[in-house]
Amino acid sequence: MRRLWAGVVLAAIAVAAGCGGGGGGGSLPEGADIAPASSIAFISVNTDFSSDQWSKVADLAGRFPGTPKLIAQFEKQTGLELTDVEPALGPETDAVWLDARNGGGDVVALTKPDSKEKLDTLLEKGRSKGEAETHTIQVDDWVAIADSKALLDRFKTASEGDKLSGDGDFKSAFEKLDSDSSVRAWVRGDFVQAAMDRGLAGSGAPPRLTHDVGDLKAIAAGAKAESDGASI
Repeated sequence: MRRLWAGVVLAAIAVAAGCGGGGGGGSLPEGADIAPASSIAFISVNTDFSSDQWSKVADLAGRFPGTPKLIAQFEKQTGLELTDVEPALGPETDAVWLDARNGGGDVVALTKPDSKEKLDTLLEKGRSKGEAETHTIQVDDWVAIADSKALLDRFKTASEGDKLSGDGDFKSAFEKLDSDSSVRAWVRGDFVQAAMDRGLAGSGAPPRLTHDVGDLKAIAAGAKAESDGASI
């Protein structure tokens, strides 16, 4: 699945240069209506390659002389044409971390592909070039992608309950981010704070030391291409 995400970025750079304007979406990503409320992290990528945002990304990338070499290297290593990526994805592609186990590998990708057949072809090409096997399931109008069927089964079961879009801390953090951003990310605060406390306790600090300062609700960030640079 790493090549899928690399393709998302590089295809945006290659394809967007020839595309016209577009508009931003709502304040919350649509994928949050599918992601389980128990998720610990969520990243949403604008993959509407016809949008004004990706035209700016392409313009900025074009100022770096190494960009064509990077794209050529990607195509040689993966056997993928970057134009394979554009129709395989919908206007939004998300990554959902269910938990922190397996070295952070319990992640599910979500998209509404313009063509399910193109998405299947993209994933199959990745597998033929040595990429780890990927599995997909349909969840409402979305396609969920993961490296194991067991992980997808867990995701589907969890997504039948409360959704991340209904989580107050998620909403509060995400609504502060510019919805026109290329990338928006969120990490659950109590998960981060608990990890910090465990690390400090291992060094001899009192339990829950960070809570003496306050409760961390969430960490959120966004990145947006501008006409003369990028804002984060």
